[in-house]
Amino acid sequence: MVRRPRSRAAGRPNPCRAPGEPARFAREGPPDGIEPFIRPARVRPPGGSGLAEGPGGLSFDLVGTGTEPIALIHGSWSDRSSWDRLVPVLSDGFRIFRYDRRGHGESPPVPGIRSVAWEADELADLLVEADHFPAHLLGISYGAAVALSLTIRRPELVRSVIVHEPPLVAWPPIEERPEVRSARVELDAYAKKFRSAVPDDAAREFAERFVTGPGGFGRLPPETQAAFRDGAPAWPDELSALERADLDPSLLAGIDLPAFVTHGDVSPTYLVRIAEAVADALPNVTRQTLRGAGHFPHISHPALYGGAVLTFALERNVPSL
Repeated sequence: MVRRPRSRAAGRPNPCRAPGEPARFAREGPPDGIEPFIRPARVRPPGGSGLAEGPGGLSFDLVGTGTEPIALIHGSWSDRSSWDRLVPVLSDGFRIFRYDRRGHGESPPVPGIRSVAWEADELADLLVEADHFPAHLLGISYGAAVALSLTIRRPELVRSVIVHEPPLVAWPPIEERPEVRSARVELDAYAKKFRSAVPDDAAREFAERFVTGPGGFGRLPPETQAAFRDGAPAWPDELSALERADLDPSLLAGIDLPAFVTHGDVSPTYLVRIAEAVADALPNVTRQTLRGAGHFPHISHPALYGGAVLTFALERNVPSL
C-alpha cells in the first residue's frame, strides 16, 4: 500500500502553492524519447542497497552515501543502468534513487496509451513508497519531461528540478521553429515505420541515423545493441506521449522551485532551441551550456555534468534540508 506523503515533506512550506491550497494529485491514466542510448559498462555504485520493487512492479534501487535525496529519471531506449557513469560522481553528495520507467529494464509494461502525466504520477507513488522526498529531480530527454510534469503535479515531493534537453517537439512556444518542425516530421516518420518493424531492424536504423552513423550498429558492444532492441517497442508511444504532454508554459511559469536547465553545445539544434524555450518559461532558473557534450552528458561527460549538478543543488541554489 502506498503511504501518504509525510516525514520530510510534513510541515514544510511549499513555494509552489499558496497557503491552504490543496496538493495537486490528479491522475491521467493509463500510462507517456527521442533518445538513442549508448549503454555504458556496468559499474557497482557505492552504497548500494539492492534492487527493490515498488507500486505496480516498478524496479528501483537506492545508492550513494550522501544525505541529499535525488531521483534520476532516464530517457527512451534505456533503463536505470544508463546512470552508472554518473552515480560515482554524485554518490558522496546524494542519496540516489534510480528506477526503470514503465516498460523499460525490469519494470513490466502495461497495456494502454502512455502519457507523461501518468508516468509522473507513477514516480510520485514510488518516491512516497521509498520515503525519498522531497527530492531533487534529474531527468534526461524523455525523463526531463517526466520531471517537469511531476514538479507541476506534486510540488510537495520536489526540492528542485534539473532537466537536460526535453525533446518537446510539439510544445507550442517552439513547435513552429523550422528546425523543430523538421525534426518532428522526421521523428514521426520513424515512429510510424517502427510500429510495424522488427525490433532489431528498428534499433539498427535509429542508431545508425542518430548515433553511430552508417554501418556503426554492428560495431557497438552486444549490451548496447540489446539496449536499443529493448527500447524499440516503447519508443513510438513515447514520442506520441511527448507530443501530447500537458506542459503548458503557464504551468511551467508556476514552478517557483529552483530549476536547472542544461543543453550540450554539440547537441542537435532543435534540442538546444527547446531547452532554451523551457528555460525561458521557468521563473527561478539557472542555465548552463555543457561544453563538448551532446544529448547524453551523463554518459559522455559524467564528471562535467555531475559537477554542474552538484554545484547547482548543493552549493548554490537550493537551501539545505
